[in-house]
This record gives sequence, C-alpha cells and structure tokens, in this order.
Amino acid sequence: MAAGTLQELWLNTRAVFDANDLPVPLSHLTSLAVHAGYGVLSRITTPNLRRLALECGELDSSISWFLRQVSKTVTELTLEGTTIGSDHLSVILGLSNIERLSFASTGTDDYRVTDAFFARLADTLPPIWPKLQSISLSSHGRYILPDGDGLIRLVRARNIDSGSAVGDGGPCRLTEVDVRYKEVPDWIKATLENLL
Repeated sequence: MAAGTLQELWLNTRAVFDANDLPVPLSHLTSLAVHAGYGVLSRITTPNLRRLALECGELDSSISWFLRQVSKTVTELTLEGTTIGSDHLSVILGLSNIERLSFASTGTDDYRVTDAFFARLADTLPPIWPKLQSISLSSHGRYILPDGDGLIRLVRARNIDSGSAVGDGGPCRLTEVDVRYKEVPDWIKATLENLL
C-alpha cells in the first residue's frame, strides 16, 4: 500500500535512521499505534491523525515534539502499558484536543493506571484535556487505588464543580466513564453512576 493512502499503522520497531533521510508524508493516516522505537516518529508526517495509541513503558519527553505536531488533530488517545502514572501526563498533556481517553493492554501485559493519574487530571488548572468527554478502562487491566478517589474527583470536577462548557472557557462534561475491569470496587461504580 502506498504511503499516501495508508490510513492505519501499527509501529513496533527500533529502526535507526540516517540524519539525511527525508520524512515520509502519511497524509491519509488517521490511526497510529506506537509500541516501541519512538524515534521513527521523526521520519513521518501525519497531518490528519485522529487516533493515537502509545505504549507508556518507554514514553518520555523525546516524543514531545511529535505530540505538538499532532496536537490539533488527535482526539482519541489510548494508553497502554504496565504502569501508567501521573508522570506520563507531563509528556502527553500537550495533546489539547483529546475527547476520548482509553486504557488497554499491550497484548502481552495488562495495563495498570494509578489513581494519581486521575487525581492530577482532576486537580490541574487550567484543565488538562478540556474537551475530554469519555474515559474507558478495558477489562484487561487494573486501576491502582491507594486512595481510590482520583477518578471520582475528576468526574466531579468536570461534571459538578466546573459548571461551564468549553465554549465558555471551562472543560466539557464527562458523558461516559466505562470501567470494565473486574476488580473495581462497587462503591466506585455507584459513585461514578451518580456523578454522570
């Protein structure tokens, strides 16, 4: 398939590129999953990218320039990996148009997202991802609950405390929080239902 018509791409490579290699334009690419070797991102341009999946095990600030490049078009973000914590937000917070946030397994390892991740989303002003409307935690993972209130605080901050819409300068209301993993305590599910 020619690079000009490629719409979905899954990358899992540690390829080394020559400094003189020209970037490959992927103008029709709408979905990109990167599981290793973030260096390859310096060799592609993706002006229409909408969905981005990142494996968080190797996620660091070296990818920030790519995220700035796609920040206006990416609306769906999937985070994968063994531990997804608040420190990862420092790298990905520049994706300002995120509407859907999902957590998924890498295929070999279940994801684990920390309560601190959601607590930072709830407490940071101005809000990170003000257009966020949907959060999905798939059944193949775990929400690590030292306190257990980060996700609840986020939903409360977006749905009750903000009292405005993005057009008014405030964050969007969360309309969906899909928590499918088996170990979620019933009190969290009940509280989330009440807040939505």
